[in-house]
Amino acid sequence: MPNLPSARRIPQLDLLRGIAVLLVIVDHSPCSPICSVGWIGVDLFFVLSGFLISGLLFKEFQLDGSISIWRFLVRRGMKIYPGFYALLALTTLMHPTFLGPRLWHEALFIQNYTPHFWGHTWSLAVEEHFYVALPILLCLLGKERLKWIPKIAIGAMIACVIMRICSSLEGATNEQIMYPTHLRFDALLFGVCLSYYYAFHRAKFEQLDRWWFALMGLGLVSLNLFDPSPTPLIQSLLTSTNTIGFGCILVWVIMRPSIRFPLLEQIGFYSYSIYLWHMLVAGIFRQHTITLLSLCGDVLAAVALGVTMAVIVEMPMLRLRDKIFPSNLRVYRAGSAVSEPT
Repeated sequence: MPNLPSARRIPQLDLLRGIAVLLVIVDHSPCSPICSVGWIGVDLFFVLSGFLISGLLFKEFQLDGSISIWRFLVRRGMKIYPGFYALLALTTLMHPTFLGPRLWHEALFIQNYTPHFWGHTWSLAVEEHFYVALPILLCLLGKERLKWIPKIAIGAMIACVIMRICSSLEGATNEQIMYPTHLRFDALLFGVCLSYYYAFHRAKFEQLDRWWFALMGLGLVSLNLFDPSPTPLIQSLLTSTNTIGFGCILVWVIMRPSIRFPLLEQIGFYSYSIYLWHMLVAGIFRQHTITLLSLCGDVLAAVALGVTMAVIVEMPMLRLRDKIFPSNLRVYRAGSAVSEPT
């Protein structure tokens, strides 16, 4: 394997992750109906995850012609599990009645299909299923058939929106439409598709770098402002327009290294831990009247708690992970593939 230069993150992607986690925090502590559109932050997270995680695997294909599923899963597990199981342990201490089926549903990452305790961990289950399915899919395709990815992504987007619409017409609730993995793979695979072009067909990717492309993305995402609390049918459609819109924005942002917001980038760097722990803070603030001031306090407290728990739990485990299971892709050159997400 050739020697790689030391890793560099892509700050623009951290910026987008920072925006995504702030949207989610605001959604869970609304001070006005318009704040409820913060649910779209999860859609942005999914597109970003598809782009970032597949980028790691594509780079491994480029270097070795194959991927190591076990190493990928071990490294992802050491990123995700420590903080998540720490949250479950604390939850059990705070709520002894949590010991039961809901605990196992959360612990086994099936809470997006079964009764659960926390209202936000369903998205972690979707991502966990994605982490398992994606490397298997890529291994089945092999390097020669990676060109099928755009067709697979388009097929998934069409299939998911049809299934969501059918579910809504059959009386499904918003949660029953938004939580199941088989109804949300479109956003993740759309991110994979963009990453495929970024890694293997950069010229075609760069052709999407147009001002009107970013404007179209903003327009699609802005559709949520017209109906902050959509019906299941409308939300089924908005989920698809959000996926396309955020994909357009991702393309435009990643091609502009001059776009820098250090504070948002730092929030994005700790976004997983902030997302994981923010509902503890939201639960406290929900006991009081929600105002703009309390919303700001909620956001600041959630970020502070998330960063603290990242320093205590997540970062030490990542250092241990990098010592025991060092990545073959410690970093990407500026302008090649994507940076490895911690």
